[in-house]
Amino acid sequence: MPANLRNVVYISIGSELLKGEVLNTNAAFLGRVLFEHGMKLIGERTVPDEEPAMHHAIEAALAQDAGWIVTSGGLGPTFDDVTRQVLSTYFGKPLEFSSYHYKELMKRISRHKIPSQSLQEGIRSQCFSLKAHESSSINWAALGDL
Repeated sequence: MPANLRNVVYISIGSELLKGEVLNTNAAFLGRVLFEHGMKLIGERTVPDEEPAMHHAIEAALAQDAGWIVTSGGLGPTFDDVTRQVLSTYFGKPLEFSSYHYKELMKRISRHKIPSQSLQEGIRSQCFSLKAHESSSINWAALGDL
């Protein structure tokens, strides 16, 4: 049976969410915005920054009657933010670097101070997109202000 394109499953990624270090307000926000646009949040799950947990959450989401899976978190410049790599491996799609988004992020950051070399590498890591198919890609950096 084809998925219902109005249904969305949401996966929050971040060990800090499960430890209670950060309040996860994204699900309520997403549910409200989806409802306002005639869509429905049918499932939500929070997982740590760990590959097996992410794989399990993706499998569970794919088993539901959802046309969309939305993820947030795990995309920062730190070593434990592995979402891009996990999705690339899971879906068998390469990551592509966007020099445009790197320049835009560097402009945004440089307004505050001159970034160190290690900060520049962290910012660079945020400018990789999962190649969706031949003509398009999913751009993580473009979603950063949500």
